[in-house]
Amino acid sequence: MKRWPIASLLFVIHTSLVLAFYVWWLRSTGTPYNDLGWLIMAFVDFPIFFAYLPLVEHASGHAFALVAIVFGGVEWALVGLVFDFALRSISRKVRTSWHQNHLTNR
Repeated sequence: MKRWPIASLLFVIHTSLVLAFYVWWLRSTGTPYNDLGWLIMAFVDFPIFFAYLPLVEHASGHAFALVAIVFGGVEWALVGLVFDFALRSISRKVRTSWHQNHLTNR
């Protein structure tokens, strides 16, 4: 987590959202149309949702939650890695320019 803080945070947030929705889905199993709630994952996991949709098209919510955690978690971790690399690059440039400015001004 220390090396990739944004990637870790996005993975944890995504997993927490899926698990919270999964708990809601388990509690409302008897209500009609409760499976339609999994369509929310289409928006949360866009565009990777289309890659795992064939795997869970006729599966239960249990399988959907597991696949959403794995595929969506990887997707959001990769998005976080991009931000981690960008942040690390920017901070490295700022530190380098700060050191150069302070060493040349002496």
